[in-house]
Amino acid sequence: MKKVKKLKYTIRFILLFATGTLVLALIESASPTDTKEVQYKLIFHNFLESKYYADMGMHYSLSNPDTAAVFLDLTNIDIRTPDEGKEYVIRPIETSYYSAPGYLDYYLEDIIGINSKSKNFEIEFLNKIGTKPYSRTVITANNSLWHFWSGEAIEKVFNKYYGHPSNRFQQVTYGYIYDVGAKKYMRDYVKILNYFLVDKKKEWISACNNYYTKAMNDKDFSALGESDYIAHELLGNKEKFHFIAIDTNSLYKPVGELMRRQIDGSLPSIIKCIRKILKDYDPETLDLLKVE
Repeated sequence: MKKVKKLKYTIRFILLFATGTLVLALIESASPTDTKEVQYKLIFHNFLESKYYADMGMHYSLSNPDTAAVFLDLTNIDIRTPDEGKEYVIRPIETSYYSAPGYLDYYLEDIIGINSKSKNFEIEFLNKIGTKPYSRTVITANNSLWHFWSGEAIEKVFNKYYGHPSNRFQQVTYGYIYDVGAKKYMRDYVKILNYFLVDKKKEWISACNNYYTKAMNDKDFSALGESDYIAHELLGNKEKFHFIAIDTNSLYKPVGELMRRQIDGSLPSIIKCIRKILKDYDPETLDLLKVE
């Protein structure tokens, strides 16, 4: 079996902050063995599904897996899969193992090495990335910590791990994986960005301000409930968007993450990274992006 060469991963890290779902890019570089192992784990968690489960139809969220390219788990990184299921196929990013916002902690643990709730997380992030992850942290009315992500930190992660579509993962290019697993989702996601940040910008900013006010003053505030309400309130008739990948019943995921990044000020950095991704991976979708 061929040994996987020098891997690193990024785009999904950026989109996870924005949507709770995400896209991939990897980079070939001379990296330590432990770094390669971490990035290898991220690839399997975010873009691949066991062919065993795909063939059995055992995962209800799996849709249209690409069986044209079969990958091998050479390091037994996926403990969820039985020994006979160590072959993998590409799945859509919206059905990722880390597709929900709640999995952010697990994703960060893969990258940094410890859970973001650990007391040493910020120190470890600073040591690995070179800057602090948060611009500030506030305490909400229900006594929860709300971390405001740093745009600088997001851009540093992006620039550190970004890779060109011509780079390769096992037998395919990153561009191939994007086309199969992320292109449809990104087309939908750009529709959401355009609608909120351009077409309904005034209403969007007002909704974000109300979200923050409620979080800081209402002990019964529910981030999920508020995100779901705002998604349906602002989007209205969702059929007009003709979404092909995003589940209209789960719009609270991308909308909620977008709102929190709008509020903490890191959204411009995320848009900047998304522009770079689309420029290299998907120029046609970039042409549709109206956000400055």
